[in-house]
Amino acid sequence: GALRLHHTAFQGGVVSKAGAAEYGLDVAPAEFHPLLTEALAVRRGTSSAASFGVEPMRVAADLIDWCVDEAEAALPVG
Repeated sequence: GALRLHHTAFQGGVVSKAGAAEYGLDVAPAEFHPLLTEALAVRRGTSSAASFGVEPMRVAADLIDWCVDEAEAALPVG
């Protein structure tokens, strides 16, 4: 969700969920890469969403906050 919106805002167009995760690996800070890599594995069927717990959810919430911060920083002042 948040990375798909980030992509649309900063790159234009709409990407798939997997495309958003791949985009996130290019633009998001490294602290989010393990979560994005795992999300891609789940999308591809090579991992189970059952491996997700509370900590990955916290990291996902931080990723959403990062996307919001990026959007706010891009807004013109005034």
